[in-house]
Amino acid sequence: MAQVEVGIKWSGKEFTIQCESTDTVLALKHKLEGQTSVLAKRQKILGLKTKEGKPATDESAVGELLIKPSVKFMMMGTPEAAIAAAVRESEAAPEVQDDFDIGADEQARASGLRSRDEQEKLARRIKSVEVKILSPPRPGKKCLVIDIDYTIFDLGSAAERPEGRLAARGIVDEEAGEELARPYLHEFLSTSHEFYDIIIWSATSKKWVEVKMKVRGRGGRGGAGAQ
Repeated sequence: MAQVEVGIKWSGKEFTIQCESTDTVLALKHKLEGQTSVLAKRQKILGLKTKEGKPATDESAVGELLIKPSVKFMMMGTPEAAIAAAVRESEAAPEVQDDFDIGADEQARASGLRSRDEQEKLARRIKSVEVKILSPPRPGKKCLVIDIDYTIFDLGSAAERPEGRLAARGIVDEEAGEELARPYLHEFLSTSHEFYDIIIWSATSKKWVEVKMKVRGRGGRGGAGAQ
């Protein structure tokens, strides 16, 4: 009987399996099982086709497969030992509490703990953060908080970012700010300032907040103040 060599890749390793032309794909898998410890039923060999171009089955004869020289087929599958280890780790892992199984009292206690943690973090942050007031708050005015990036400035546009057009000593290119400013930004801020004290917020560093505020022209056109 004619001998057929089948090249297999699995888990970073390469195997050459010797088969008879009359051996089935299932027989090939059993031979692979002996070398990889992956059960035949767990194996999936990618790209196996018959010479007629049809997907091979476990009953297909190896001699009927389309096997090109030097081509190796990728095998997928996990050894039983690795599966057993994963099961043991899963069983030893802490039990996950389903939120739907928690009663109302437990939810209230958990919410209270989160609130206390958040309050402590907030208190520490308040003590450490330096607040720079650019314009004093006005009595009777509500507060409007506006994000700089992607709200005041459209940093997703094709225009160059203002910080990319700064001179070495913090000189601001106002033209860049105009390119990035949202349409009718100054009109919006001026109108809002009649009814609100405006707070500018940004996740970027304080340095860039000040730079972008200069680019925006705080106190310039439209006269909108900000804190």
